[in-house]
Amino acid sequence: SSLDRWAIDTSTVTPLQDPSVSNWVFVPGIKTLQFELFNHFNFLWSNLRGLGMPMLVNDVQVAPLYPLTLLFLWVPGEYFWNIFVLVRWIIFASGAYLLASRCFRFNLAGSSIFVLTFVFSLFHARWINHAFLNGMAAGIWYLYFTLTLLSTDKQLNHIRNHTGLAWGLVISTYSVVTCGFPEASVIIALATILIVPF
Repeated sequence: SSLDRWAIDTSTVTPLQDPSVSNWVFVPGIKTLQFELFNHFNFLWSNLRGLGMPMLVNDVQVAPLYPLTLLFLWVPGEYFWNIFVLVRWIIFASGAYLLASRCFRFNLAGSSIFVLTFVFSLFHARWINHAFLNGMAAGIWYLYFTLTLLSTDKQLNHIRNHTGLAWGLVISTYSVVTCGFPEASVIIALATILIVPF
């Protein structure tokens, strides 16, 4: 029966392998990345999959170069996704709030509604473990820093303030590129093309 086959398959899983990927759950290979990085000081290639595969191709959606992944890579695998998803929601929501309140000039109620309807929408909630949200969280900050730099050109007199905004733009751009889901990067590029001219 299918239950017997499932029991046999799960009994052969080693601690380095990820849980079985079903039609309902997607969990990228974070354990493989942790093993390769901490035991072999390597995040480009893994001999644990197939006859050896590049990490950036096989596990691209684990986003091995994404800043949040690197920040929490030391966390044990069973806690990694809980912490990662929670911190990503906080980063996503705070960036959306700043974008709405400072760049779009919404009031408190409008900014809060923007955060609730955009960040915590059902569309985003169903992708909770997916790298798509990495790109969206980074993209919100990318838009915020881009629009802030464009609008503060005449307002800021201190080069130090421009430097902080420029560093924010660099980090958010890097995060969009390394988010692990190219489609999210394309969406952010399209949003930039549509929003920045206005």
